Amino acid sequence: MWEISNIAQISTFFYSLCLGVMFCILYDFFRALRMAIKFSDIVIFFQDIVYFFVISVITFVFLLSLTNGEIRGFVIFGILIGFLVFYFTFSKMLLKFSGKTLRYLVLLFGKANSILNVGFCKADVFLSKIFKNIKNTFKKGLKKVKGLLYTKK
Repeated sequence: MWEISNIAQISTFFYSLCLGVMFCILYDFFRALRMAIKFSDIVIFFQDIVYFFVISVITFVFLLSLTNGEIRGFVIFGILIGFLVFYFTFSKMLLKFSGKTLRYLVLLFGKANSILNVGFCKADVFLSKIFKNIKNTFKKGLKKVKGLLYTKK
């Protein structure tokens, strides 16, 4: 067993509180994304799997770096308390702001996408006419050449 001083335990506890807050912010990002874009249940399931995988890896690295890999109850408790305090205090404000922001971004990108599609469609029609004219010009030029095998009868 490694000996950890009281100061190190207190600082580790406060770091775990901050880690819990960061986990809640990440969770709110996923919630805001779900508010802005309608996902199917399968996609939400995989988002949750990704979220839990990410926080478990971060928690593992956190425990490895600060407690030499030992699972300490006060660290898990600190992460849980940090998550819950942020969730019940600031999360609703953050979710409203980020949800509206993401909705506007989705609308903005949707409008930009439709404008780009119209522009690309017009460019496609224009370029297809030009290439068709070029193709017809080369075809006529080939047909006028005498002595080609496929023009002889």
